[in-house]
Amino acid sequence: MVAAILLSILINGQVVDGTTRAPVVGATVKIDDSSVRTGRDGRFSLENVGPGEHRIVTSKAGYVTDEQTVVVDEKNPVTDVTIRMTAAGVITGRIVDDEGRPVRGAPVEALAYGYTNGRRQLVTHGSPATTNDRGEFRLFWLNPGTYYIVANVPAVQQVAAANLLGYFPRNPSEAFATTYYPGTPDIDRAEAVQVVSGEIDVHAISLATLPSRRIRVRIQNDRVSQDHPVPIIATLRPSAEKPYVPSRRISTSRQAGSAEFSISAGAAAGSYSLTVLVPIQNLYVGRTEFAIGNSDSEIVLNMPVSGTLTVEGTLQFDGHGALRVNAIPDPSIPSDLQVSANATAQGKFRLENVLPIGYSIRIDGQPDDAYLDSVTLLDKEVRADHVEFPAGLSTVTMKVAVKSDGGRVNGVTKPGATVVLFPEAALRSRPERFKLAVANAAGEFLIRGIAPGAYSVLAFEQIEDGAYQDAGFLQQFVATATKITVAPSTEVTASPALIAAGRCPNGKCPDRQH
Repeated sequence: MVAAILLSILINGQVVDGTTRAPVVGATVKIDDSSVRTGRDGRFSLENVGPGEHRIVTSKAGYVTDEQTVVVDEKNPVTDVTIRMTAAGVITGRIVDDEGRPVRGAPVEALAYGYTNGRRQLVTHGSPATTNDRGEFRLFWLNPGTYYIVANVPAVQQVAAANLLGYFPRNPSEAFATTYYPGTPDIDRAEAVQVVSGEIDVHAISLATLPSRRIRVRIQNDRVSQDHPVPIIATLRPSAEKPYVPSRRISTSRQAGSAEFSISAGAAAGSYSLTVLVPIQNLYVGRTEFAIGNSDSEIVLNMPVSGTLTVEGTLQFDGHGALRVNAIPDPSIPSDLQVSANATAQGKFRLENVLPIGYSIRIDGQPDDAYLDSVTLLDKEVRADHVEFPAGLSTVTMKVAVKSDGGRVNGVTKPGATVVLFPEAALRSRPERFKLAVANAAGEFLIRGIAPGAYSVLAFEQIEDGAYQDAGFLQQFVATATKITVAPSTEVTASPALIAAGRCPNGKCPDRQH
């Protein structure tokens, strides 16, 4: 009899626009592991839902994802739900030069605070835009929140010889620079735009100018011939720690018979890094740190560049399964230069065309209870998220150890809560040691593939994406966390403290805008 009642429980309803009340067609309504799309009338129906508390997640492009909780009671087997979705926000405006002329082809983005690799910084949200011939842009699919608008110099502006559109400042000693609303080159002076729903027009943003700097770069490597032109991809990036650090990528060339090339950019005084890729028959890379003074109009840099190398690797794995080793380059290098290799049955792999820069090592294909234990480069253990391959060598050796004796942690908390497991303080610089899981409709959770050691466990009713890898953020809650020790191939039951949405220790929440 009970089984029959369980099978007859039904959740149906309608998804409508929260402002117009019009049906929302094609929205995805998800309950636990089941999902359906709404019809032309905005209605949906989900059968065979078990009794208890369930989270309904409704999503559709152009709307803010809606989450709400419904309690299913076997005494009332039909539950009717009305879901009112909020239309995503839109920011519109124009990019103009210092004489008010529209700037075509300028990339524009909406930035909001979020987490990347455990660091809180400004990251791109919504869909980036490029200005049209009237200088107009439209940034859409923005959730309600606080945003900063950034406009970058059009690619055609970055090489003077190719600047066919005539985007030059009135002052010949200046150049256009990355600009933040309402028109400043300094992120610390940017003004925020509050988005609720609907369209916001920020009107005209005038590209800011900075002193024009000519950077002459002398490539130092006898294998990079001066007998013919050489293509160059240069990336200029400020070294200062800021919530958003713009990178200027400039494609140019070194002419035949010349030992150097030059780039020009609007740049404030300060410290910078310059990364140079020379994509000829063999790929060469060089990087240097340098300073620009207030009065510097020209800087000359000597840039040793090195060719790629081969990594002869050994993968030590005590389990079963085919594993793949991935080396992901740092952000100053195009992501398509990632290198990967499958490990053989004997645990051998070879990474070719590896640049002498920093990479993150990641493993694909490992079983649920396996974990990345260590990475050793040239007989020295290094962090998996920062493996710096040396210049001047053609081949290096690397060992990667993956173990299959990972532990498990299970428990029960509030349905839909995010459960975070993080290591003791000495290991919080290793992002692979942080784990998370979302509790199911019964509040149950299971975390697998945990390296043996001491950990803390917390459950968050609401947590920002990526915050779980920020050791500083988690440090606030260490005193209330559940402490556990995970041994190899064992399962531990934990009852984590639940951090309610918006609650911080002692009632003091950090400023989430910075």
